[in-house]
Amino acid sequence: IKEMKKETKLPRIKELLQAKINHIVRLIDNRHPCISSGTPFGQYRVAAGHYYSVGSNPSLRFNLLNIFGQSFADNSNAGGKGSSYGTNLIKLFGMEIFEEITALPDKYRAMHFTLEQLEDANKECILIIRELTATETTWNTEERIQARKFLNKRIGLYN
Repeated sequence: IKEMKKETKLPRIKELLQAKINHIVRLIDNRHPCISSGTPFGQYRVAAGHYYSVGSNPSLRFNLLNIFGQSFADNSNAGGKGSSYGTNLIKLFGMEIFEEITALPDKYRAMHFTLEQLEDANKECILIIRELTATETTWNTEERIQARKFLNKRIGLYN
């Protein structure tokens, strides 16, 4: 019965964690243009767009290096605008970071998170959101990448 309860709780905890991760992405990328179209901040509704979709790479769904601020229209209606997303990752962050991002599927192939890992990550994300919200920082390009790497480690799913 305990195992069955855990299995039924898992999808809900993943949804909650995804919402928190997406909120963190929006805080990191606050005031920056859409990653795929370049639409200036303030002219689009901000979503958290995955470079590798959750459907095709579920093990990367919470990885902050895989998620950037993207217009809701591009994320929902334009299939993520994959080619311009990748092109803009290179323009903004450089080829080295782009190669690090494109290596994520091999590095984290078929990861399965336990309920306990996801619950711990949820708790940590609550703290991170509070901290980021309190600072109201607009980060430069380098800081955005460093924040993602640091916070991935802090959340504890991708160490």
